[in-house]
Amino acid sequence: MTAAFHAEASFGHALEYIRGWTGISLPESKHRPLRDYLAGFDRDATFTDISARLEADPEEQSRFLGIVTINETYFFREHRQFALLRSRILPALAALGRPLSFWSAACATGEEALSLAALGRNFLGRDDFVVHAGDINPAALARCAEGRYGPNSVREDGREFLPLLEPFVTREGQDIVVGEELRRMVRYSPLNLADSTYSGIPDDLDLVLMRNVLMYMSLETRLAIVDRVAAKMAAGGHIFFSSSDVPHLSNPSLALEEVDGVFFFRKRREGETRSTAGFTTTPEKSAHAPAAHAPAAHARVPVTTKTVADLATMRFNNPLFDEPESPAFDAAIQYLEAARRLGTGGEVMALVIQAEERWGVNSLSRYLAGMAMREDQGQALAAFREAARLDDGFWPSRLRIALHLESLRHRDTWVRAEARAEFAACATGIEAYLAAGRCDYEFIMEGFSARYFLELCRGWTRKLDAEGAGHGPR
Repeated sequence: MTAAFHAEASFGHALEYIRGWTGISLPESKHRPLRDYLAGFDRDATFTDISARLEADPEEQSRFLGIVTINETYFFREHRQFALLRSRILPALAALGRPLSFWSAACATGEEALSLAALGRNFLGRDDFVVHAGDINPAALARCAEGRYGPNSVREDGREFLPLLEPFVTREGQDIVVGEELRRMVRYSPLNLADSTYSGIPDDLDLVLMRNVLMYMSLETRLAIVDRVAAKMAAGGHIFFSSSDVPHLSNPSLALEEVDGVFFFRKRREGETRSTAGFTTTPEKSAHAPAAHAPAAHARVPVTTKTVADLATMRFNNPLFDEPESPAFDAAIQYLEAARRLGTGGEVMALVIQAEERWGVNSLSRYLAGMAMREDQGQALAAFREAARLDDGFWPSRLRIALHLESLRHRDTWVRAEARAEFAACATGIEAYLAAGRCDYEFIMEGFSARYFLELCRGWTRKLDAEGAGHGPR
């Protein structure tokens, strides 16, 4: 076995080890530091030897985590979210009149947790709230305890909130030193988001910030983490993710909300169901719903994706709209119910299968099937690809393909290239959709706007270009 082959085998085992331990699919920007780390061991050492040392030596483990974790953060990151916290969320929480519990998940070196503490202290004007914060990296937590931050912890994004820090910090050259008065409001503890439980984090959290960490994990890992976090939240509590994470995520106990273009999730209260504005009927109860005993001839009436989408959107936006003589309207009712059930955890595939048997397979039906099968990523991707094949202009399927590939982009350059191509194709489709003044896919957009998805696609295209994805396959 050559030294090069041996080193490459250790590198592959290390990537799997990191995924299994932390949930992180290591980005390519971290590959060279990992290779350099592995090269520091004896050339005959296998990764089994290296992992045994990591598990036996806390200092070595800390050094390893310092290499493979991202630790990119700064004060008041994503200032629009902090603006919403200040204007809407904190006033609502203050009205509860009880001690409050916040959580900065994957806090890295602590700037986010301290930003939240400074905002709470200035707005609430009292000490009856606690910010819990955790991170897997011991070196990052040590920085939190020290409270000393350099110029890179201050960016243009969030600068308007920096005055909130001033009463609690001193300046030493270019460094900001956070005083004990603010640091004592934050409870730091080691935390691995990939663990099955979060024993160091209390229940009934009122506010969670979990930003810029899930993007480095597989979709399956993301959804599992969100499920565990949701279980820790108080009814009515709020959770903020980074804006690029939101379209990936869903959970039956969390309701997606939007205020002033900022998207976040709220923990549903007991007995609360998803808002069904516009979903006034179900196939079982609608006077216009397809009957189970419909004749075979009716089942062969061609129903196009766009006709169904147009009718469903009209129905979604205006519950009084009816066109009972149209087979496509019957289909629209069924697809509306399938879309509604996606947000409530109800059975979807039975409705989709019934619809496809009655009106044929189309891009919309395959898209809904893919959404229903998201836990099986392979089958979901196949359904989204079929939807795109059936209608090249049906951009929602392109978006889902791109988002799926993005979650795997750290595997190799080819996956990144394909993800980049799909994001670019999706952006082109949305541009045409907007230019034509269309709104017929609104009912499957889960509260987002097409323009939001356009900016998301453009942003990912730029990011993947920067990562060296190139223009990829088309």
